[in-house]
Amino acid sequence: MQAFAVTHDGAEVVMGKLAVGDALIGAFFTWLGFFVPVQLGRVAWEKAPWALFAINAGGHLVALALMSTVFAMM
Repeated sequence: MQAFAVTHDGAEVVMGKLAVGDALIGAFFTWLGFFVPVQLGRVAWEKAPWALFAINAGGHLVALALMSTVFAMM
């Protein structure tokens, strides 16, 4: 997540403060790439209902969003 806050100032690389918006974008794409496929696999192979997919995937998204917001504020 700190990769979003890196800037290039001439010949020097500067680490900046991570913005909350950038942290939330990182959390969303982490959720989309790692958590959603696992939950979709449960729907496809275990015949889990879509409501369970929504509950589980939504819970993971909220958890990632909260964690990334906390990390960004540190």
